[in-house]
Amino acid sequence: MGRGAAARSDYGFTNDPVILKLTVKRDGQTNDYSLDFSGATPGRPPYGAITLEGQPWIFEVNPDLGDLIRNYLMLPPNP
Repeated sequence: MGRGAAARSDYGFTNDPVILKLTVKRDGQTNDYSLDFSGATPGRPPYGAITLEGQPWIFEVNPDLGDLIRNYLMLPPNP
């Protein structure tokens, strides 16, 4: 969909995105990954971003997967 820091705002990312952090351990090596999600935008699918080679890469998230993440992995906002 897009690439680079300037493209983040075009796809609904804010300075305080929803972030899902993953740690993957394979063959004794540990790698940390961070997956950012854009805010909900009516009429548009959710977008995700991951940093590869120092640059954010933006992609469309399957709407069903986006719903599962929002419904089951997100904490409610502080009152």
